[in-house]
Amino acid sequence: MSSRAIRKLQKLREQELQQAHLQAEQDNDESDEYEPVIRPSRPKLNAFDLLNTGDDGDEEHESDHDIEETVTHLAEDVPARVKSADSSKKKKKKNKKKKAAVAKVTATGGAPCAQSDDELDEIDRALKELAVESKGTDSQKAAAVPPENVRGASFPRTPEELLSIEPKFLNAMNEMRRLFGNVVLESFDEETGTGRRRDRNREMVDMGRALTGRYSPASKGLSLAGTTQRRNVLMQGKDEWPRAPSGGLGMELVEKLPSGATKYQIVHNSAYTDVQRQFDMCVESMDPQRMIHLLQYNPYHISTLLQVSEIAKHQGDHAVSADLLERALFNIGRSAHSSFGNRLKEGQAKLDFVHMANRELWLVGWRYIANLGMKGTWRTAYEWAKLLLSLNDDDPYCIRLLIDHLALRGREYAHFVDLCAQTRLSEDWAPLPNIQCSLALAYLRLNKPKECRQQLRRAMSRYPWVFCKLAQELDIQPMPKRIWGKMPPTDAHELLTELYIARAKDLWNTPEVVSLIVEIADTLPEEEEPIEPPEITLDIARHVVLSDIPRVTTHLPGRFVSGRISASDPLPPYDSEAHRQQSDPTPSYLAQMPEVGRPQWLRDLLDQLNNGALHFPRFRGGDNEEIRDDDLSDYDQGEAGGERRRPVADQGASLEQWLLGDGMQSLQAFLNQYGVDRGNWGDVVDYSPLTEYLDGLDAVQPDEARQELLHGRIREVMGDMVVDMLENELELQQYDDEDEV
Repeated sequence: MSSRAIRKLQKLREQELQQAHLQAEQDNDESDEYEPVIRPSRPKLNAFDLLNTGDDGDEEHESDHDIEETVTHLAEDVPARVKSADSSKKKKKKNKKKKAAVAKVTATGGAPCAQSDDELDEIDRALKELAVESKGTDSQKAAAVPPENVRGASFPRTPEELLSIEPKFLNAMNEMRRLFGNVVLESFDEETGTGRRRDRNREMVDMGRALTGRYSPASKGLSLAGTTQRRNVLMQGKDEWPRAPSGGLGMELVEKLPSGATKYQIVHNSAYTDVQRQFDMCVESMDPQRMIHLLQYNPYHISTLLQVSEIAKHQGDHAVSADLLERALFNIGRSAHSSFGNRLKEGQAKLDFVHMANRELWLVGWRYIANLGMKGTWRTAYEWAKLLLSLNDDDPYCIRLLIDHLALRGREYAHFVDLCAQTRLSEDWAPLPNIQCSLALAYLRLNKPKECRQQLRRAMSRYPWVFCKLAQELDIQPMPKRIWGKMPPTDAHELLTELYIARAKDLWNTPEVVSLIVEIADTLPEEEEPIEPPEITLDIARHVVLSDIPRVTTHLPGRFVSGRISASDPLPPYDSEAHRQQSDPTPSYLAQMPEVGRPQWLRDLLDQLNNGALHFPRFRGGDNEEIRDDDLSDYDQGEAGGERRRPVADQGASLEQWLLGDGMQSLQAFLNQYGVDRGNWGDVVDYSPLTEYLDGLDAVQPDEARQELLHGRIREVMGDMVVDMLENELELQQYDDEDEV
């Protein structure tokens, strides 16, 4: 250490001594207030100052003896000061410990002890308060928490808070990166980069590449690469997508609800409506190539994206199917209202399911969830399920029948338990067996064995048939006596049981869970807890149809599957325009055509059909003269008052008219009551509407004419499922006739 540094240190010591003497004099002058002597803290010595001053050449000639003398003098001086301070401290009272502690903290922080609180500025006071608070005990900190915060922490959150969305969890790439690392991005780059460059010389272009921006006539070969995109709450755009506008899609704010939520509505302009009409014509044509061609010229039309995505899925190209769904979500997100994203994050964005354009968001989200499940990104699928659940309190897609499955596979056990504990949701979800059974698994995954056993016992006593079916699927031998042979009491219970077993069977297939089932089943009481049978509503039927599980679909009542089911809008609400159009035999593209755009002959024909003014003429066998009401016998008039009798085989024209008129009406009434599935016809008393219609079809000759009639006008009016059923019944009828012969 250089001599200059030692002199600087000595000067600092002298300043400390002066401050200590001044403090002692002030304490002696006070007669009514006594404070302990404050031991001054040693000022912090900056090591860099010593480095800067350690190499001065003009001080190098000083001897080491002088340096040692100076250090010894300082060492002797410090104990003297301490002794003086101790002697003065003994003369004072020690009854004010609080002030002494505060003064000691101030001295430790390096502030001069002679300063009073009035002389400190605001920053010093704040630092002083923080120093005192930091030394408080944990109990004092807990006591300092406001009562309203403690109360808020002890009560469950609202449904909107539980269903709030985190945008980063909506991106499947984030979860794949977390599961598999950056190798996901590398493989993705290879697939979209060199892999595609390697195939550029090929003449054939697959559907996925044909729908990219490079081959899109709407974007003139341009893609989104290099463009600046606004942040999208639903889906960020991809570089290979076409650089094209939304096509007329928009969103408007309808109203702010008293609950604090905001209601929105997706809207279409005239250009988008015209493309929608073209889409309906492509659907009626049943030509996939026309649909793909329409998408190339309208790359962001939602209904077309949904339909082509289904085409790709049926062809086994699930990557293209997912890409088209993501493109639809991207277009909805960029067309949304400016406040929609923030309200969606808070769980406060609402949509009316009756509006057809709004229903497309549910359908895109549902199919995207199914695709995410195929990739194993269950956490992302769970976040999308929360989003759909938050859009409408009525839950039109019955996400409540799926949310438990996604929560368990996505390892969101705690959040699922919070959802089930929420007051409103717990009341709505109480009669659902999937919620009650999966809740026990969630407690087990959270290492709460007591709650798990209680919930499992409660679920098993209410739904023993679910665990009987589960034991059969898992091959539990021997099956516990309390659940052996238990059958669902109603068709609704059987449907919900089959739906739950098809999804959650693998979650229960572990040794720990199987042993737990056996343990709880042996302790069940003999009396079963009575429960109210649920009702199979239109929402549940829509959920089952979209789930597309054959073993579950067969349990649906016939009234839901007897009519025409649109792939772009399955089972719309009863009070919607789409339901009326799907029930109307008039093709949808003609029904949506404006009055001014229809030819006069078409308008007259539709008016006659809708008003019942159009009727089919009636002829006697072999005659060309029409039968009038006055010429009918009493028996014929009775038949005319109800259902007209089926013409005989040699009346070709009248037979076809009967098949498309009165016979079809009676068949539709039969199917509306009993459904298309033959398994639901057990209680049918009168088969005559079906048998007469089959006899009429069988009488149509030759077979080519019958097939043309079936796959033409009958299919257009009654749909594919009815035509398939009629063909199957005709085959069975022919086999029966051959056996009789």
